Amino acid sequence: MTDNTGAVEHDGRAANDIALTTFTSVQHPIKSAHFHVRIGQQADRDPMLIAKRGVRQAIVRADPDYDRPGCGEVAFVIAEFDRLARTGRCSITRVETQHDHVLRNRITQVERRHVGVWQRKKRCNAARRQRYPTRAWPGFYRNSIIPDAAHHALPPCHAPASPLGLDQARPHHKHRSSGGLMVRTSRAMQLRQPGGPLVEIERSVPQPAYGQLLLRVEACGVCRTDLHLLDGELPQAVSPIVPGHEIVARVEAVGPGVSEFSRGQRVGVPWLGHTCGRCAYCLSGRENLCDDARFTGCQIDGGYAEYCVADARFCFPLPEGVDAASLAPLLCAGLIGYRALNMAGDARRIGIYGFGAAAHIVTQVARQQERQVFAFTREGDTESQQFALQLGAAWAGASDEPAPEALDAAIIFAPVGALVPLSLHSLRKGGIVVCAGIHMSDIPAFPYAWLWGERQIRSVANLTRRDGTEFLERVAHQPVHTSVTRFPLAQANQAIARLRAGTLQGAAVLIP
Repeated sequence: MTDNTGAVEHDGRAANDIALTTFTSVQHPIKSAHFHVRIGQQADRDPMLIAKRGVRQAIVRADPDYDRPGCGEVAFVIAEFDRLARTGRCSITRVETQHDHVLRNRITQVERRHVGVWQRKKRCNAARRQRYPTRAWPGFYRNSIIPDAAHHALPPCHAPASPLGLDQARPHHKHRSSGGLMVRTSRAMQLRQPGGPLVEIERSVPQPAYGQLLLRVEACGVCRTDLHLLDGELPQAVSPIVPGHEIVARVEAVGPGVSEFSRGQRVGVPWLGHTCGRCAYCLSGRENLCDDARFTGCQIDGGYAEYCVADARFCFPLPEGVDAASLAPLLCAGLIGYRALNMAGDARRIGIYGFGAAAHIVTQVARQQERQVFAFTREGDTESQQFALQLGAAWAGASDEPAPEALDAAIIFAPVGALVPLSLHSLRKGGIVVCAGIHMSDIPAFPYAWLWGERQIRSVANLTRRDGTEFLERVAHQPVHTSVTRFPLAQANQAIARLRAGTLQGAAVLIP
């Protein structure tokens, strides 16, 4: 919504509250050109690099010095963002410049295509500052803006005015010079395009925006959803992207607006990384169904890295004194499994199809609730069957074998649609099949008689914060054992290959 000053508001905070990080990136023998760039939930110190790799949303502020070469560099960057916006790869949310007389033609073209342009002029007097609030950019006031530009505005995002100081850096982290500033860098494993391998990159340590935390990753689990991401089976995914949504980390820095976490605290970051907070789903505690949801490691850079940022609203406090690698699978396999188990209602006999990371956690929780578990695995996977029996399963066998007795519910973790009719056929009347994966192959046709008798088929869509709070409180009092295989961060591709081949018992976890 827009008030009479023209400031766009999001969640009750005005757009003029947005703070941007200053980056010096284009050097000239005499002068430098400065850019202020903000991209979605992340910041980067090189707008030229951003433009080349494909930015999704951007605010570009260009304040070059008065020499013509500096203006030429600014015009080039603006042109790059303009080109990406016209091809649908980028949404420019704001362009600013003090060089109206030099760059007017270029600015006018961008203004007409995408957004309004703000011009820097002399500092406003007190009366004008009161009418046009300018906390974010002192000395700026609105000159012209196209009404539709409000549609492209980003949520409020506050970032510090400079990178983290060297006194906060850790000795083993590299530093690089950027426009006279020493910038802390870190490693990450990035998926550049679906179907390709993960590539180790060095990038600047991200900065926490409004409502965010900067996290130093201790461990990150490798989930089967990551396989679907790498294979290009998730249409909502962006690229390039840093995967990983089972993140155990320490708070390194707290962004503005965050009061519930402090530096050094251990937190967990799950798959659901952001929601609008305003729709009917969010307001009714069903934020997992929000149409504007964004997901960690899919649309927001995740935990296959030494550092990441996360929305504080979707971070969970984690206990101290517990091995980080053992906690990682709880953040997705555990949370999704717990939601699936709740969807099964009060079922006493539960069949679990696909015995991986989630199944071995759910089995333990179900046994704590005195339910019977029947484990179904791949044909010939005697190792997983034996593992299930060790965890307390009443029976274990191949997925094409009939259950020894009728089931009250079946939970399917394997992404195989053909398991739905098989499990449905094993249910007693009134039973329920819960499909717990984010992706599944097509479900083949089956006789209506298998569904008749008030049997149900349901799906699990992400998780809610209530799920996370309940589950983590539960395991704090009734611990579950997680079976993990550790891999160094640089061996993420090997961990993915082991998961794909089905040779892991439990979960794979990356250690930066």
